[in-house]
Parts: sequence; structure tokens; C-alpha cells
Amino acid sequence: MFILILSAWAGEVEDARAAALRYPQDYGTQLRLAQVATDPKEALEAWKQARAISAGNLEVYLGMVEAALEAGDVLLAREVGKEAVTLAPESAVAWRLYALAQATPSRLEAPAWATLRSQKAVRAALSREPEGMWSDCLRAWNRLRLGDVAGARQVDAQVDCAPDLGGKTALSAGFYLSGTAVPTQSLGGSGTLWAGATLDQNLSVELLGRYSAYQVPTGGGGGGGGALYGRLGYGRGVAGGSVFGGGSWGSTNTLTEPPIGGNEPALLVTRSSTGSVGGQIWAKVGLSLHLEGVVSLGGNTDHAEFPEGAPVGAPAAPEDVAYAERGWQLSGGIGVPILRGLSLELGGQLSNHYQESRNGDLLTYVDIPTEVGPLGLGIAAVRYQREGLDLVAGGRFGQEINPFRVGSLLHYDLDRPFGSSFFAEGSIRLAQPLWLNAGYDFLTLPETTAEDASSLHMVTLGLVFTPGAF
Repeated sequence: MFILILSAWAGEVEDARAAALRYPQDYGTQLRLAQVATDPKEALEAWKQARAISAGNLEVYLGMVEAALEAGDVLLAREVGKEAVTLAPESAVAWRLYALAQATPSRLEAPAWATLRSQKAVRAALSREPEGMWSDCLRAWNRLRLGDVAGARQVDAQVDCAPDLGGKTALSAGFYLSGTAVPTQSLGGSGTLWAGATLDQNLSVELLGRYSAYQVPTGGGGGGGGALYGRLGYGRGVAGGSVFGGGSWGSTNTLTEPPIGGNEPALLVTRSSTGSVGGQIWAKVGLSLHLEGVVSLGGNTDHAEFPEGAPVGAPAAPEDVAYAERGWQLSGGIGVPILRGLSLELGGQLSNHYQESRNGDLLTYVDIPTEVGPLGLGIAAVRYQREGLDLVAGGRFGQEINPFRVGSLLHYDLDRPFGSSFFAEGSIRLAQPLWLNAGYDFLTLPETTAEDASSLHMVTLGLVFTPGAF
């Protein structure tokens, strides 16, 4: 039966084609071929011929919009759609097709701009026909284009005309290994476990645990510690926000300069802990906007063990000195679509750090509070995305102190400012649920003494598992 139907349809196309060739100036024969042709380009040519014969009418304009989109001629579809709504300004059908043409990006155009451009036509179509299946389909389709998957699902449940929206719950998990090097001073590494879930496509939960260790190749010393962070987010449509928090802890062993008059260095053991809380708000309507703030509170304790036979005036026994620390960070940015898959990300950041010893400096017994900041920097990056690939590279220009990377929930705990930094990161899909992630960060450090290092390097490699929604 199916073969008979195909044969009959093929015969109808052949008849229409033959009639159009025999009577090329007949409107009816061109219209019939345009309506039954299976080749989009052949159908579009027939519509063009019918348009030329009739000098344009609503039937031709509406048919040409669909045919032009199927043939990939987006600019022609927009042109004819405009003619349709000009000819019949109260036609909901004309405005719906014009909205479809406006929302379809051309070959290099960023889809976000096309979606924004279509909103006037969408509102016009819905105002002329607020109810009905096609109006609900337009609502679902438009919400999906704007990123409101939950809203599209709510409308689509009544009419079932949007593409597959997937499930309401999505799970993901990842494991990252990072290597860190401060030339001539230390080598380190860390392992990170990360898991997240999106519930009802609005509420998201994320947990992250990290353990780090480092060693000083020359002169001895080293340390390690852990971190645990969580994030709770909510987004609906084109806007949302999140709150996050957690803490890090660790200890380091360092050989200090010998006490005054001594020859042997002292062993300085530092135990530290820091807690951070913050929040982020975001919006995405063509441009993507975000603003975040972080507050950190913490402290550390220095414990020195002096060698036997220390000179007069040096402590005869180990002594502890406690330090209190606090800091804050404000940052924000904007993402601007440039071309299809290509966007420019610009932002800025302010950071501040304050440290105060509670009972005097360990070796000098002088209590001098230290405040660094506020320090400012600008951020610029270029991102390229396509199916199965995400690449970003950029730089931070200025200075920052103890920065907190909101995206990765990573807190850099260093007692001196960072200068400008550069980064590159990429993700590629290896299989449907599995992604490979790799990144590199280069951070400059101010050299206050001849022994200070001038840079910090971090390399990250990870696997992310995204089984999809259900």
C-alpha cells in the first residue's frame, strides 16, 4: 500500500511538472507544481514563477516563505514574509510565518539575534489569534528559542507540537586532575570530584570536593588540604540565580630564615581554613549578563619549631601565632554573540583582602594589620561553540587578591596579589554521554624579593559524564 501511495504521488509530481513546462505562463500550473514538488528548490522556483505571473498575492507569499526556508534561502523568506504582513496586516497566519522567517538565522548569523528580531512578529501573531492550536505551538516554539524549556513544556503538554524536550531531570558528574607549578618554588596537584543535578529543569544542585598537595623540590617543605563546596540554583526562562558556599582547609611546612644570630632555620607549620559564601544572578536575552559577589572569612595559625641551641632572644619553645583573614570579591560580565557559534565575553572584577595577627608576628612580635585592595581587573575572552565542541580563550588584565572562580568553585589562597593572567579551555564530546575537558591557566605573580617566583601555571584534564535528561 505504501509503495502504491508513493507511486501515485510521484506520478502527480510528474504530471504537475509536465503541465508547468507546457504552460509556463499559467498561474494554476505553476501553483500546482509549487504545492506538490518534493524538491525544495524546484518548489521554490515554481513559487517564484507564480509570483511573477500574479504580481504577488497572499497565497503566493505564504507558500514562498515556507519553500524558501526549506530551500535554505532565509533572506528571501524574510523578504516575502514582510510582503505578506504588509498585504494582510491582520492575518495571524502571515505573522506566524513571518516570525518563523525572522527567527531562522542566516548562514553565519548568531541565533540569539534572530530570536530577538522575531519577537515583534510573534507578539503580532498572538495578538491577532490568541487561542488555538497554532497559537499554542507558536508560544511553545518561541519559549524554547528563548531558553525557557520548562515554559515550552508547559504549553506543549496541551498541543504536542514542539520538538522533543527531553526529561525534566538531568544528572551529570565529572572528575578532574590538575597540576600546578610555581617555577623554582613548588610543584603540586589536585583531584576534584564533581556532581550535579537539574530538577524539573528549573532547580539545580551541585556538589564539589577537592584534595590538593604540593612539594617544594629544593629546601624541603610542602603541604596539602581539601575543599568542599556546594551550589543551589534556580532559573526560569531567561533569568535565574544561584547561591554557593563551602570551605577549604590545609597545612603547610616551610623552612624559614634562621633567627637573628642563629645558623639553623626554623620549621614553620601553618594550618589554615577559609569559608566562602556568595551568590550570582544571570539573564540571557540575546546578550548574556551575570553579576556575582563572594565573601570569604578565615584564618591561619603559624607554629614555629626552633632548632636546639638557638641564640639568646629566640623563643625557647614552640610558639603559635594566629591570624584572622577576610576578603570580598565583586564581578560581572556580558556575553555578546558575534557570529554563529562565536561570542565575545567581557567583564570586570574587584577584590579585597585583609589580614590581622591576633597576638603578634611570630618572629618579630610586631602586630601590623595588612590590607590589600581593592584591586581591579578587566576580563576579555572569545568563545566558540558548536555541536559537541566548546572552546574559550582569554585574559584577565590588572590585579586580584585571593580570587574565587565562581564557575569552577575554585579559591586561590595566596598571600600576595596576582597580576594579569591568561587561560584557555576546551571541551569535546567523545561519545553521547562523555566529554573530555582540558584547560591551562597562566598567572603572573609580583616579585617582591629576588627569590619570589614570577608565575603560576595550572593544567587541568577531566572527564564529564552527562547521561541526559529523563
